[in-house]
Amino acid sequence: MQKAKELTSSFGQSFMSIEAGLALVAMWFFWVSISQPDDVLTLDKTNVSGQTQIVDSPDVLKLANEMEPNKLAQAGKFKEASEAAETLLKSKPHNVLYNLCAGNVYLITGASNEGLKLLKRSVALAPYSRFVRLNYAQQLTLQKHYDEAIAQYKLLSRAYPRWSEPYLELANIYLVRNNYVEAAQELQNVLLINPSMSSVRKTRGLTLAKANKTKEGLDEYMMGVTIETQSGLPETLKEIVASCGTVDRAIYSLQQQADQREDDYVPRLRLAQLYSYLGQSRDAKTLLLHARRIAPTNPEIHRTLAVVLKKLGDEHQAVSEFMLSMALEKQKEDKQMSSH
Repeated sequence: MQKAKELTSSFGQSFMSIEAGLALVAMWFFWVSISQPDDVLTLDKTNVSGQTQIVDSPDVLKLANEMEPNKLAQAGKFKEASEAAETLLKSKPHNVLYNLCAGNVYLITGASNEGLKLLKRSVALAPYSRFVRLNYAQQLTLQKHYDEAIAQYKLLSRAYPRWSEPYLELANIYLVRNNYVEAAQELQNVLLINPSMSSVRKTRGLTLAKANKTKEGLDEYMMGVTIETQSGLPETLKEIVASCGTVDRAIYSLQQQADQREDDYVPRLRLAQLYSYLGQSRDAKTLLLHARRIAPTNPEIHRTLAVVLKKLGDEHQAVSEFMLSMALEKQKEDKQMSSH
């Protein structure tokens, strides 16, 4: 009897070991599949262009968009687009590109559940294609299936740790959900890949401030401003200078506007930003203090003033202005939300 029990116990342990081993093998195959080289999986040779196309390529979505069902959907011919997508799938139900195209078409035409099912199938057919999976995750995000989208982006970020796109997408979701600490971390992951992305650094600075890390946020924002300045005029000023021809003419034009429109803060704000870019921080401060009196609840004025004060070495007041800009920004966002 004792011998029988020992045999039964031994068999049970062996079975569990085999089962665990099979699970490990299955996991290994899955992780290997999503980390294969970019050119492993190809579509069949009878796709839309008549040539073999690499699935894991930025062009895969472009190819799907160039197909007839998508063109019909973009033209607003939803019934015809859905019928064309259905015909496409019937011809080759296991073609990755066809599932990708049809899934996106169904989402455009309002059949969101069916569309997501097809995009999920496209991922199953090409599990190691990062762009097919990215498309699925992005559509999940648009449909506000945030938890599922987060899972897909995290899978991508683990498989491709030096690819910034999943981190950016994750940060956007966390920002929508007001999860500022998590958003700041994902933006930091982007900056570890490319430290010179000034827009990401500035966004991270604002995100840290929203996470109640105002001083750290201002420091990060200032670093973004510095990088942006080194590469040329900020975006807000490029059009103004381009329309005037030169920086000097832009200064003259903005000064004239400020003199003629005493109650308009915009010329003073833009002129202050231009002076700040040129390193004339004291002139910028004077203009911003005037602009602040005209529009005391404008977040951009306070944020620009924070940058200028930081440059002048007034750390305490700079942090206060930066904090105020964030509070005013939130009030503005809340008001817009309530109006909808």
